[in-house]
Amino acid sequence: MILTPHIGGSTQEAQENIGLEVAGKLSKYSDNGSTLSAVNFPEVSLPLHGGRRLLHIHENRPGVLTAINQIFAEQSVNICRAVSANQLADGLCGY
Repeated sequence: MILTPHIGGSTQEAQENIGLEVAGKLSKYSDNGSTLSAVNFPEVSLPLHGGRRLLHIHENRPGVLTAINQIFAEQSVNICRAVSANQLADGLCGY
């Protein structure tokens, strides 16, 4: 993952703010799957919750999510809610 915020700020304060922004975005992605402000990735903002969450990035083709759901079913794992996004112009990435 490469996070590259706008680099227009060259002052020390601007650089510190950019560092905080990048750290915050990485934390939101790893903790909650949020990809807000992404340029080349589906933009997703998921609500906070108290359970577990699986994020799966895959080639956008038929059958991928079916295969994942089958693995969960074989292990008696219930899927309470599923969110899917495919907002890339090329349509090659599912999330």
